[in-house]
Amino acid sequence: MLLALAVVAAAIGLGVIARWAAGAGLIAFAGPVAEPAGRLSAWAIALGAPWLAVAWVLGTLARSLWGGALTGAAALVGGTAAWYAVTVYRQGYDAVDYAVSMSIGWASAAVVAGAVFGAAGTLWRRGPSDVARAVGAAVLAGALIGESVLLVTQWDGRAARVVLTVELLAGIVLPALLLRRHRNAMALALVLTAAFALIAAGAEHLVRDALRDAGWGGR
Repeated sequence: MLLALAVVAAAIGLGVIARWAAGAGLIAFAGPVAEPAGRLSAWAIALGAPWLAVAWVLGTLARSLWGGALTGAAALVGGTAAWYAVTVYRQGYDAVDYAVSMSIGWASAAVVAGAVFGAAGTLWRRGPSDVARAVGAAVLAGALIGESVLLVTQWDGRAARVVLTVELLAGIVLPALLLRRHRNAMALALVLTAAFALIAAGAEHLVRDALRDAGWGGR
């Protein structure tokens, strides 16, 4: 019951709160090079990795690998649905077609990503070996690094660079923090983090491009 409530709370937090922030003009998708650092919160909200991190954290609360995958997927799909429900609420009937098509597209990606990161959180928390824990930690760390490397080529402005730098540094130090009690897994986690960073960057690039081709306007 508590895990189910956590999933619902995560979906509301990701979808409703973030979408309201976007509607208030807090989310930036491109900016001038001279953009002030005061826009930090705007760029932070626009990141995708925090959604994946939520799925990962929920996975740590699950008792099984399948449970972690299910909770992660449910949270991200629920968050996507909430995001586009608020879009329709704010923009009216004219936004229905866009919201339906984009929610289907993003929900399709959310099912896979949420399941992977939810399961990774469970692996880190309940993995039977150091290898399993290393994989669980590396999946999250790699996602942070991969996204920061990908988006640094697409986002302009000082604030954007600060946010992406923080995300990169978080991904670099995360394996050490998560595996401080399992030092035997540290070296493997670093290697796996590099591999997962490449996978994450490539996957996010493909998803973003596919959805842009389908009409996604960055919201």
